[in-house]
Amino acid sequence: MITQRLARLAFGRSRIRWIVPGFAVAFMAPVGHAFAGDCTPPPPAPEKPDAVHLDRAIDYAACLLVRRPAALMSAELTRQPFDRPALVQTLDDGLSALDAARAIAKDMQDDAKPPTSDQRERIERLNAFGQIWRAIAAADGTPESADRLTSATVELALYTDDADPHVAEAAKLWQAHAYRKAGRPERTLQMLHPILIEGTGSAIDLFGRLERCRALADAGQFVAAVALAIKIEGKIETWMQRADPDTRKAAHLTVQSTRADLLNQWAAALRAKGFDARAREATKTANALSQSIAQSDATPLSLTSLIAGASFEPPPALTPASQPVD
Repeated sequence: MITQRLARLAFGRSRIRWIVPGFAVAFMAPVGHAFAGDCTPPPPAPEKPDAVHLDRAIDYAACLLVRRPAALMSAELTRQPFDRPALVQTLDDGLSALDAARAIAKDMQDDAKPPTSDQRERIERLNAFGQIWRAIAAADGTPESADRLTSATVELALYTDDADPHVAEAAKLWQAHAYRKAGRPERTLQMLHPILIEGTGSAIDLFGRLERCRALADAGQFVAAVALAIKIEGKIETWMQRADPDTRKAAHLTVQSTRADLLNQWAAALRAKGFDARAREATKTANALSQSIAQSDATPLSLTSLIAGASFEPPPALTPASQPVD
């Protein structure tokens, strides 16, 4: 059990409602607040920490980085307003907790039982993801921000071909989004291709496909962006066949919202070029979609975890520091 937990990004048992078994998919969580979850800080590590203390420290950092900011990062992906300073602070807290875990690992280095390769890998993986999430959260459109985003994509590239498909799809999503934020939609388009093959069916998988639509729009290819969004929606029933009907309905609504957003962007671009009649047509279609969305009883998909499919067991109880640890 412990080996299995160390091999993945694990972070303690959650009270989240998992709508699709095995997938971190949920209905819209409040996008104005960070998800509090059950990220309980571990007790202070003793003078001579062991593997259990290190596991606890890594689990806590993973909870802060992977789960707590999920609702806010969902808003980032869907271009909804949210509390950006709160997101930055949440990720800073997670990276600080990861630094604490790294310090425990360093203290254990010369022990008879030093940190395992799995524990080191978890720390490095969390750091690679955490750095790109932090760069995305703090992006402000400046050249310095673009440089930070690009640098973070380099560190994450290792995981785009990870043996775990959920880790690989998450790495591709966040790397692709970072390239878009850095003003390089062409790199997003290179990464997210082909886009109409079957994937894992998770919310992250769907958001990754929608990133390609947005990258096409960023590149001025609005017709292709809207057409691709229509094709993606047509594949939802196949890609998400393991999901329940309400989840598939939420996925349809998410794609429709993206398509309306793309149409409004297209209309603005057309007006800027003096094509007012075509702009009105695009706006009319967008408004019709928005009206249909407003009348729906579904809510858009929102992430409960920034890496889908996280599988974990509860970490073992810590032995009190006053007692010897076997």
